[in-house]
Amino acid sequence: MHAPVNPQTATIESLRDALARLILARTGPGDVLDTPIDGLKLIQRTHPTGPLAVTYEPSLAVVVQGRKQIELGGATIVYDPSRFLLTSLDLPVMSRVTEASPHKPYVCLALKLEMPAERALDFAACRAGPGHGHRPGDRGAAQRPAPSRLAPRRPRGPSGAQSARAA
Repeated sequence: MHAPVNPQTATIESLRDALARLILARTGPGDVLDTPIDGLKLIQRTHPTGPLAVTYEPSLAVVVQGRKQIELGGATIVYDPSRFLLTSLDLPVMSRVTEASPHKPYVCLALKLEMPAERALDFAACRAGPGHGHRPGDRGAAQRPAPSRLAPRRPRGPSGAQSARAA
């Protein structure tokens, strides 16, 4: 058993090692463990994986040990203990673990993010346009403040002016 880590004197590496030990103690080789915390998964892989087509939901992935890469729209994105992955909308990617071994497994924690309704609407509007989750140069509905998009509009009178009564 390892001695507890003192947060006052710990280094980033010692904290990362302690977190890896905690995750490894709760997972087995090849495991994806759903925890009692809603949306939190602990992941362990003891070997690199081949490419796998998956859809990443809005989430935060923190690699504690090892390395993973995804391919998205021709770009390769690598995340490891020095880089996390934050996705704010559903992304279809090719994913693979590139650094893992039985001696030093790939260890990751992933937290699914719940998007508020306003942000979900913004992202839906962006996906409708060209590009990768954005619509450059368009100052239309996706860029108006969320309350103005969600608030009911007042009916217009015969002159085109808004009626004093709310709909």
